[in-house]
Amino acid sequence: MRCRLLILMLSVSVVQAEALADENPATRAQSAANRLDIAYSFTDDTPNDSAVLQAQYTQIFARQHQVVLQVPFADANTSESPGLRLSDTRLGYSYTPGQELTANPWVPSEIGTGVGLSIPTGDFDEGTSTGSWVMSPRLGFVAVRSTELFIAPSVQYVFSFGEKDEAARISSLVVKAPVTYVGVRSAWFQWTPEYLRSLRADDGAFVNSFRLGKLFTPNLAISLEYSRSAYFVEDAGEFDEKNVDVWSVFFAFPFGY
Repeated sequence: MRCRLLILMLSVSVVQAEALADENPATRAQSAANRLDIAYSFTDDTPNDSAVLQAQYTQIFARQHQVVLQVPFADANTSESPGLRLSDTRLGYSYTPGQELTANPWVPSEIGTGVGLSIPTGDFDEGTSTGSWVMSPRLGFVAVRSTELFIAPSVQYVFSFGEKDEAARISSLVVKAPVTYVGVRSAWFQWTPEYLRSLRADDGAFVNSFRLGKLFTPNLAISLEYSRSAYFVEDAGEFDEKNVDVWSVFFAFPFGY
C-alpha cells in the first residue's frame, strides 16, 4: 500500500477531574460519553506523499467499555492523483477494568484490552486500501501515576486475512506506551514510544510520536502531532525499512454529559 495511513485519533480519559479547577472546561468534559473527532494528516514519503482526512465516532457504555468507528478518506499520491477517496473503515472495541472511561480528548483510541478490525472499503488499485481485512487484538492496561499523569502500555498483534492477489500479507507485533500529562489549564502533552516488529521481515523499528493539545471549551479541543513512523517494503523477497514523517491536526468534540 502506497499510502501510509495514520490512524491516530482520540479516545477516552482516565484523568481525575479533581486535578482541574472548577472553571476549567475539562471539569465538564470529564463526564462526556460520546465524541466526534476530525483529523487531517500529511505523510512526507517522497515521491509518494499522501494525505488522510478522517472522521471518528467514540461511544462509552457501561463505564469501562467503548466502541470506535473510524472512516478515513485518503489521497494516496498528492502530487500525481490529487483527490480524497474512501479508504479502509475501522471498528474498534476497548475494555479497561478498574477505570471509569469518558470521552475526553487526550487518551489514545487504543487503550487497555481490546480488538480492532479494518474493513477493505478502499480501492487497492488506487492505493487507498491494504487490499485485505486486518485484525488487531490488543492486551494492555492503564497505570495512573497521579491526577495529572498516566501511562497506557499495550502489546498488539496485527495480522491480515482475505488478501487480494497482489496485496501484501501483514503480520506484526506492536508494543507502545503512551505517556500523557494533563495540565491545570486543559492543555496536555503526549509522548508515545513504539516498537514495531514485522514478523514477515524478521526486523523491527523504534518510532515516536509527540502531541500537544488544548481543550478550549467543554465541546472543543484542538491538538497537533508529529510522528516518525516506519514500515517495511518487500521487493523480490527482500524487505527494506522506510521511515516517514507524519504531521497531523485533530479537532475533538466531546458531548453527551
